[in-house]
Amino acid sequence: MSAFSHYSRVVVHPLRFLEFLRIMTEVAKASRAETECDAFVVLKSTTEEHTYCISSVWTTHAAWEAHKTTEHFNQQALFIADGGVLSVVYAEEYYVANMI
Repeated sequence: MSAFSHYSRVVVHPLRFLEFLRIMTEVAKASRAETECDAFVVLKSTTEEHTYCISSVWTTHAAWEAHKTTEHFNQQALFIADGGVLSVVYAEEYYVANMI
């Protein structure tokens, strides 16, 4: 089965960006420690204020689904539900065609 990638572009509440960075630092570290996580990065837009991209690559779609049951994923979801993220501009999922 092909590697799987998830990508989300979010707009963070301006007064909560430090909290977002703290939480996402913890989430990224814990996610990278998962055996089937190939990559996990958080990117800040150079052109849009308070906009970040969260991108991860997993060995399989099942690994991504398992990741969504972890406590660190839940920590991120709670931050979003609590208004820390103003909007999810888009979230997309892909099978990885080739790892270069």
